[in-house]
Amino acid sequence: MLWHNVEAWHAAPPTKINKKMNKPLIFLALFFAVACTQKQPHFVRFSGEALGTYYAVSYYDINGKNYQTEIDSVLNAFLFVASLHEPKSEINAVNNNEGIVLSPMFQDIFNKAVSISEISDGAFDFTIGPLVRAYGFWNQAREEITDEKIAEYLKLVDFRGVQLVDGKIIKQNPGIKFDFNAIAKGYVVDLVGKFLEEKGVEAYLIDIGGEVLGKGRKSDGGCWRVGIEKPSETAGSDRDVLTSLNLCNAALATSGSYRKYYKKNGKRYSHTIDPKTGKSVEHSLLSVTVRDSETWRADAIATAMMVLGVEKSLKLLEKLPGVEAFFVSAGDDGSFIITQSDGF
Repeated sequence: MLWHNVEAWHAAPPTKINKKMNKPLIFLALFFAVACTQKQPHFVRFSGEALGTYYAVSYYDINGKNYQTEIDSVLNAFLFVASLHEPKSEINAVNNNEGIVLSPMFQDIFNKAVSISEISDGAFDFTIGPLVRAYGFWNQAREEITDEKIAEYLKLVDFRGVQLVDGKIIKQNPGIKFDFNAIAKGYVVDLVGKFLEEKGVEAYLIDIGGEVLGKGRKSDGGCWRVGIEKPSETAGSDRDVLTSLNLCNAALATSGSYRKYYKKNGKRYSHTIDPKTGKSVEHSLLSVTVRDSETWRADAIATAMMVLGVEKSLKLLEKLPGVEAFFVSAGDDGSFIITQSDGF
């Protein structure tokens, strides 16, 4: 609108100048001249590996600053808080009952994990650790899973059996072990987003192992475009896009049972374990993608929904205003059955 007014003024100047309008027009012309000299933001993109997976970061920065070194530091610092693969991490100290005073970040993750455990009635449970280890998803040797062993491990799986008191974890049973894998990637995506915002970056897309956060818009004014992976037949199959969607100021997280699994004695064991039964889920749901305002919550809710299945997940959504979900299930004929919430 300013450009149009200034153009009209210079193209056909009036024969008489109203003195009351003179200063405002000069101001508008000067403002436009300054606006035209402002630098346009540069597009920056880089990728790497962290947390046992890949990451990719894209953003617009007025100075074209590359923050990869700083973001790598953020990711590496997170390992010492919540990574089971870092021997000196806080979560391993908790699992080993060392009684340390925990960092504010660990306490924040713990409280967030409790909130999803409560609202999902335990479908998400971060004390699933002993069962994950027994099934061999902690890189340990797989145990021979029997109903008797499952019953023993289930005694150690209940988020209600732990408390945070004065910065320390208090357990009802010392054998309880935490596993934040179903919330960690989403949480660290949000950390990277906060870092970029502190640097003045307003438009960015962060992808860490498939958990995605998009803020602002691209230089052409459009939303970020992201894809939802097509469930594959085998863990080693090439990745293909099932569908894509615009992502503006929202987070997206996907949980699936089609890549992380193993077969033993003809039986398929998915890494998605029901905390109530102690068994690998066997329903037809292949993947669920959750859209939310925060990535940590989308990540945890997606895991809970993989445990619950489609029907119970749709009921859970009724308690989660602003959260949407996209489900891919296996049909009897090998086709995909798509179910999605109204707002997805």
